[in-house]
Amino acid sequence: MTEKTFNLFIFVENDIIHELGVVVHEQEGTDQEKLAFLKSQVVADFKKAIRILIPNRYLIENEVTGERINALKYEKFRVLMQMNLYMQVFEEIFQSFNASATPLFCMTPVVEGELRVDAEQEMIIPNEHETEEVKSIEFWFSDYLTHYMTEEGFDLSRLVNDDYLLAIKLLYNNGHYVSALKLLMSFIDTIAFLEFDDTQRNFQKWLDQYVDLSNLQIVSDELWEMRNSLLHMTNVDSRKVRKGDVQRLMFYVGTLTKGLPDKTDEANYFELMGLIRAVAYGVDRWANSYNVDRTKFQIFVDRYDRIISDSRYQTVKVE
Repeated sequence: MTEKTFNLFIFVENDIIHELGVVVHEQEGTDQEKLAFLKSQVVADFKKAIRILIPNRYLIENEVTGERINALKYEKFRVLMQMNLYMQVFEEIFQSFNASATPLFCMTPVVEGELRVDAEQEMIIPNEHETEEVKSIEFWFSDYLTHYMTEEGFDLSRLVNDDYLLAIKLLYNNGHYVSALKLLMSFIDTIAFLEFDDTQRNFQKWLDQYVDLSNLQIVSDELWEMRNSLLHMTNVDSRKVRKGDVQRLMFYVGTLTKGLPDKTDEANYFELMGLIRAVAYGVDRWANSYNVDRTKFQIFVDRYDRIISDSRYQTVKVE
């Protein structure tokens, strides 16, 4: 049976992909024969490949001007390879040439104008300890994409735990309860940004979508007001609380003595560890959403690249 097969190319300049390339063949034979033919034609097809701009859904920010340009970092493409999501980069090419639902193709990087015919090896993300030595004093960010990649895929829950939840648990276990709650509120800000970008009510939206607050008998709007006053003034009296529009929240540690109310005219009371656990369970649900919708991962990487944390911003290398 004759079918369309594809020699695909990614053109990499300064570790950035701006263009894709394609040559289409009509072939008969077994899948193994078709793939062998495609590989044999890589050098010839490279010279005549149709060049196409990378889809405009891939954007990176110019670090100097702040302008967002149509491009994809080579490192992120290699992560998509590890996640088996890289075919979405070529989706428009397959559609425009009426490819089958499962097209046969060979994909080869072209780096600084040179073919990398050992592409399969090149697609392996380098070990962070094998990177080139830094030649000047600078802050060094660890390669979290490599560190948290497992045989099952990217371990998002462990990344978030190491970067944020460990510090919250450390403060709590050492009796710094207010500081633990402050950091928890800031963490919800961060994870809401990762999910919904810098949009209105992203804090409440993330809680409402992923966290079950019903056992604590509080709601996301109340936590938002507590967050505002706690982070800005280290008190629990936001403007809306003082106006009486939203109930004040107070926390306690441990088990509430039998007979004591969890709600008074003064405030709603909730157990701090209960909130920490509820948010941690919410993180698991949020991480699982990436298994349901794998296209979210590219957006996550774009936003997380601008996030700093203790585990990734901790080393100074000196020549």
